[in-house]
Amino acid sequence: MDSVGGWQDDHREQVIETASATTSPDNARSGHMAYIIAAIAVGALALFGMGISGCMSLAADIVAEDFEDYHDSYIEEPYYDNDLDDLLNDWEDLDLENWDEDSNSLGGSYKPVDEVLSTDLGMYSATIDSLLSASSYANSQSDVSSYVRQIVLIDRDGTTQLANTLRNAAWIGEGVDEAIDEAKGQVDETIESLRDKGLPSLTGDHASDVSRDLEVGRSKAIERWKAIGEELDLLSQDSRVSVSAVLDLEDTAYQASEAAADSFSSALSTSANR
Repeated sequence: MDSVGGWQDDHREQVIETASATTSPDNARSGHMAYIIAAIAVGALALFGMGISGCMSLAADIVAEDFEDYHDSYIEEPYYDNDLDDLLNDWEDLDLENWDEDSNSLGGSYKPVDEVLSTDLGMYSATIDSLLSASSYANSQSDVSSYVRQIVLIDRDGTTQLANTLRNAAWIGEGVDEAIDEAKGQVDETIESLRDKGLPSLTGDHASDVSRDLEVGRSKAIERWKAIGEELDLLSQDSRVSVSAVLDLEDTAYQASEAAADSFSSALSTSANR
């Protein structure tokens, strides 16, 4: 009987284990810990989800509130209101009755004569010499180059004298009218000196072409000084002068000076081809 009872005891204690289950009696004594852990995990996930949902809701409320405030402020007070008001106020403050006294059709303004004379005017610097390249004299006939140099020196020296007279008075701020009158006399003397320079007697195949270029160059030099004289007449009319009118005469003088330089350059180069 003992052997049979022992066999029965051994038989009852045998445990069968598989991949999906166990027949061990300890499994029934595992308690409720597994359920507790699962419940905690589920609760944590729920709280986390509620937190994310709350953040998203708060962000949406903030964006909606800001948009509503911006929309209301844009409708009630457009951003351009202040700028438009300032522009209208400035327009109302414009002195339209005296508009023609302060500007002209070309958009220029009227400036004091001494202020105009103190600037770097073209009649002070745009000489024929400054526009005629030194290389133009290379290999030219001596009579031609000598004549061109004489014209160029008369123009350059007259310009230097004129600039000194007008600038000194403008910088000091006194005797501007007297300086303009003196400059007018210098203009007349320069024009007379240019007219007195007769053309040289030339020979060769291109003598007529060279003579014509020299004559044109001298005529343009005289035109330059006539334009300077007109500019001085304009400056002597009043204490303020139209800038655009001055610039027109400045341009006329410059164009004449440039044309003279071109004609003299052509005469010099043509005489070199003898």
